[in-house]
Parts: sequence; structure tokens; C-alpha cells
Amino acid sequence: QPLRERSVVAVPIRGADSQKPDLVDIVPNSPDVVGVVINVTGINDQVGSRGTYVSVVPDAPTVDPTTSNLNLSAGQIKANLVIVPVGAAGSIFLFNLAGATHLAVDVVGYMLAKQNPATRVGRVIPLTAPFRSFDTREASFGNVALGPGQTEGWSFSQFVSSVMLDGQPVGKQVALLGNLTGTGLTRAYPTTPASTFFTVFPSDVERPFASNINVTEGANVPNMALVKLGADDQVKTFNAGGYLHYLFDVSAVVLED
Repeated sequence: QPLRERSVVAVPIRGADSQKPDLVDIVPNSPDVVGVVINVTGINDQVGSRGTYVSVVPDAPTVDPTTSNLNLSAGQIKANLVIVPVGAAGSIFLFNLAGATHLAVDVVGYMLAKQNPATRVGRVIPLTAPFRSFDTREASFGNVALGPGQTEGWSFSQFVSSVMLDGQPVGKQVALLGNLTGTGLTRAYPTTPASTFFTVFPSDVERPFASNINVTEGANVPNMALVKLGADDQVKTFNAGGYLHYLFDVSAVVLED
């Protein structure tokens, strides 16, 4: 059911399970889980839809939140990356201001308290400046849009070995943080309008039931993305429909050890 006007829904985070039954407890059921990184998608395409905003908060609001995480026009499907504290009950809460909209929440990562301050695991190291790791529109990256239902891979082996801190390599990295943009979507069939969702995921896992961005014809759609690397320092990308160009600007890395 869509989340209706000025309604709130609780989303359990601690001990959260996947929609796939073979993936259990993606997030530990522990009070040490104090924050979560999620991709929130609003599917505001109900009949009679209205412009609205969605707020993500750690506790059930008693009045309308004055800040927003996702702003939706009537008929729009849009995603945004959100970092939010986890409430005392182990959940977060989503509030919808107006109309009725469906919401999808994809857990990307979580934050733990009481960690050894000497460890570097999970530390985020910002780059001196954002680095464009690839842009499929450029000749050096093939200048070929990714087709409907297609997957392709990208290697970050050379990139991760080049990241330096105080003149020294930062070491093994588990994920990249950056801005992902989908652009130039064209139709697979001339008479059928194109729309798509696009997913980036580690090269050594099955494609998740999740997306990073939702794109329609004529739109350039950016979203911050936390991209986990495969064991071989590679990622895969998937495009659901139409022919899509995309680019990824890395702004920080997440250390593995």
C-alpha cells in the first residue's frame, strides 16, 4: 500500500532481512548499530498523484518534519541516498507529506558504535578532488550506451592502488563513495517511451533486488552512491530498459583494513 498523506511507516533496521529468503540478517540485530545508509526511492505515480516530500527520521514524528530527504513531483520516480541515525527501537521512520506514494528502501551500509579506535576498517577517506572513474559517453570508455537488460563490468584495480594519504598508499579498499549519473536514455523501440532503473553492485555477487537511480527520457539523473567492490576490485552495472549512458565521479574511498 502507498504511504498516504501525513502518514508514517516504521522500517526495522537492526536485524533486517532481505526480501530474498536465503539472505538473512543483512544488518546485525545489535544495539551497536547506530546509523544506516539507505537508498530511498519514491514511486509517486499513483492516479491523482501530488507533489510531496519524504522525511527519514530516527523516531516516529509527532509533528510534520521540517526537513526532507526526497522531493517528488507528481508522477515522478526518484531515488536519493540517505544517512540517518537508528532509533532506540532499532528502526527508522518514513514520513510522507502529501498525496499517496510508494516507497522502496534499500540498505546500503550501517554504522557501528564501540569500535576499536585503532582500527581503520570502515574509515572513509575523502579524495583531494572528485575523480571521474568512467563516462560511457567518452570515446576512451567505448562511447556505447548500455542496452536493456544488459550488464557490464568495470575494474578499479588501478584506481584503488593509486589512492594516497600523506604520500603513502591508503591500502585495501572495500567501497567507493561518489556521484552516479544516468543520462541520454533512448528508446529500445521507436514508439515506446523509455524509462529505466540502474544498479551498481560488486562483481562477485548476484545482482541485488535494488537500484541506485531511476531515469526517464530527456533527464540527467544524479544520486550519491556507496559502491561496494568485489574481491577482484571490480563492479558490475545493470540497466533495466532503453539505452543508457552513465558516469561515476568518486569522491571518497572506504577502507577494508
